[in-house]
Amino acid sequence: MTTAQAVPTRSVWLVTAGAMAMATVIYVIVLNTYLSTGEPPVAAADRPLPRALFWSAAVAFLLASMLWTQLRVRGPIDAATSMQPPAPLFEPAEFQVRSIVALALAEVACILGFVQSMMYRAPLREYLPFGAATLLVIVLDIIPAGLRYWSSREA
Repeated sequence: MTTAQAVPTRSVWLVTAGAMAMATVIYVIVLNTYLSTGEPPVAAADRPLPRALFWSAAVAFLLASMLWTQLRVRGPIDAATSMQPPAPLFEPAEFQVRSIVALALAEVACILGFVQSMMYRAPLREYLPFGAATLLVIVLDIIPAGLRYWSSREA
């Protein structure tokens, strides 16, 4: 007996992308709880990894996510919708893989901010730029590209 492989749908993809976006908010709640114990933050001189390393890596991953989205998600969609004759639009399973890679690359930036805050008991305000930047990339870059894919697919 064979089982049919489930084909990703728009709603499954939106739940996945939404969950990745909500992780940025969940990290705020976890950090707020963790940091409320009152222990002092680690002094900048005692930090084995400099803050600039976390920031640089986060920026690199956000840029990689945006580039991946442009080249591997948006580019093929543009080719499929604007060329005459149109190029074939990749299958939903392939889209799912490509968009999850973009989401994961963006999420690394958020995780770096979370790790920095946990390691050094840094104030919540040191995490917020990481979380906000990740949320912006997901909401303003990846989700619109995905919605365009599903609109093109369903047209």
